[in-house]
Amino acid sequence: MKSYKLIIKPVQELPCSKYHIVYNLKDYFEDVERPTRGEKVRLISDWTDEKPNRIFAANPKDIDAACDAIIKQLNSYKPQKPRDVIKTPNKSKKWYKLKRQTYVFKKDYDKMSYGWWEHVRQLNMKDNPLELIGLVYMEKGMGYSEVDKHDNVLNPVSERQKALVDKMNLADFLDIGAFFLNQYVILKELRSGLNISQTMEELLNQHHT
Repeated sequence: MKSYKLIIKPVQELPCSKYHIVYNLKDYFEDVERPTRGEKVRLISDWTDEKPNRIFAANPKDIDAACDAIIKQLNSYKPQKPRDVIKTPNKSKKWYKLKRQTYVFKKDYDKMSYGWWEHVRQLNMKDNPLELIGLVYMEKGMGYSEVDKHDNVLNPVSERQKALVDKMNLADFLDIGAFFLNQYVILKELRSGLNISQTMEELLNQHHT
């Protein structure tokens, strides 16, 4: 049998676009207690971007070890404080406009605008969770969807998301999600009068279903 080494990178070295693995981990296995090697290969392929046929050529013990390493990575992840500031290069093609854009992490959600709260309420954490990045980071000195005198949005969420996604790894995104979930649950409880446990269950169901 041909030897083939499977390298499992830690969450800090994976792009945040790999969020679907974390959000849908349970969907990889019909029986989490007895996953098949075919199911393991699918998980490994998504984690490593390696083609399944190459993974199938590996020693069965190596496949088992690689899957175990992925699960260990996820189980050992501990949320950290999200980065306060992220700087990205301005994408202008004109050399004299080149500068770095500074994005600041927003922590006090109770001070955010009504429009921000409505956007968050409609956020689809199953199909497009990365949109959260554009909602919790803002350009320094700006608020949510500021407009010019012609009512044109100066800093759309979608553009901010695009600019920041490439600057973040999977661990960064998980840190943001953990912080946001904790804070949002508390604020939603204060605003709506709902029971916190009920609110948490509602958000987690949206998060995992």
